[in-house]
Amino acid sequence: MKRAVAKFDSEAQMCGLFIEVATGEIANRDGRRLRRKEWKAYPEVWGDILMVHETGFQVGIEAKLRLNDDVLLQIMENEYSPTAPGPDCRAVLVPYGTGSRLHHEVCTRLGIQVITITAEPEPWQPLVTPDMPNEYTWGEKWPLMLPTQRVKLPEFVPDVPAGAKAPLRLTDWKIKAIKIACILERRGWLCRQDFKHIQIDHRRFLDSQWLSVVDGAWRRGPHWPDFRRQHPRNFEEIDALFDDWKPPELPAQQQVNFGRLL
Repeated sequence: MKRAVAKFDSEAQMCGLFIEVATGEIANRDGRRLRRKEWKAYPEVWGDILMVHETGFQVGIEAKLRLNDDVLLQIMENEYSPTAPGPDCRAVLVPYGTGSRLHHEVCTRLGIQVITITAEPEPWQPLVTPDMPNEYTWGEKWPLMLPTQRVKLPEFVPDVPAGAKAPLRLTDWKIKAIKIACILERRGWLCRQDFKHIQIDHRRFLDSQWLSVVDGAWRRGPHWPDFRRQHPRNFEEIDALFDDWKPPELPAQQQVNFGRLL
């Protein structure tokens, strides 16, 4: 008898439920919360979800509403990047009941773990199968990929939904751009020293008309991106640490003669 495929409205909904379960943010059937603080989810850093253990161990996950060729091509290693950074384990997240026997067998032979999830499990059925790996299952149920180096983590956990279409990624460049936006919000103007201190190229901000020259300084331009709306939580986190990364204060005379700084 063919198993009924668990229904989800979107990959983002499925990923959100998985993150709640995997990090212990969802209540068990008896109402108690299962705290698993040893795992942290980084959405859209590598694949749809990069799960990171407190020891640094990484599981990279691609999510699809069907176990098919497309998700296998996304998750498997390719010949062009054998030394590229990657997670310790690779997995696909799919609804319970999807995928042919062949697809499941191919995943096993490629060293890819298939994670199944259901929104309305039977009394005997867990929400997610299998559970996240531990010291007893690493390398057994969860084959180790042994990457040359692990995925570099961003300074902040991205505040973007995992599995969303065309997600706004929190890259290293975006973090630096948000710092520039914080300086602009606080001071009202920018100069070359700010970009040099943050180590980001000012030319993109000018070429895209994000900034305009007013009274000898760079100020908000007609096409300035709303970084606060794009990453509300991350923007507040970065701004709260302003004193840790802010540029040195300019001498009063230099602040008067803005034009010298351009």
